Amino acid sequence: MSKKNEKEDSFRKFLDCLMDACKNISENYFQLNVSQVDKHSKKIFRERIYCYELYHQLRTILEDKFKYRYTLHGEVDKRGHEIISKNYVPDFIVHSPGCMEKNLIVIEVKILKKNTKLKYDVDKIKYFINEANYFKGIMLLFGDSEKNTIENKIKLTKRYIVITKIKYY
Repeated sequence: MSKKNEKEDSFRKFLDCLMDACKNISENYFQLNVSQVDKHSKKIFRERIYCYELYHQLRTILEDKFKYRYTLHGEVDKRGHEIISKNYVPDFIVHSPGCMEKNLIVIEVKILKKNTKLKYDVDKIKYFINEANYFKGIMLLFGDSEKNTIENKIKLTKRYIVITKIKYY
């Protein structure tokens, strides 16, 4: 199997694992109940809480699938890296540490609201693909924004994003 086919196969396996991990995340990791002055609470989407649980779910699932081949890391600071010159901190990377030829996936997670800006995160994904030898990039969007807003935002960035509909039950 060629290196490209091997990476494509690994990427597809990862997508299956990502979908399973997302399905395992309960609502209280999507939205946090926040107390209000009137003693009621409202639910607010929180990216970090979601990402921490996603990391946990993915690590649990990936241990069997990618043992010794790839490693999932969260929020790796690239400052001081001799090859990666931009000071980007991706939400997740799937790679083999110390081996640029085995960089598989860079992932950005965003809460999708009406005022969500995707350009910075898309630029980050593009940089890691084009300059840091990552095979693919994923933009994972979640939230309760209207479908039309989601489709319009994705149209602008479609070339670099794998779009997979993940339903929450």
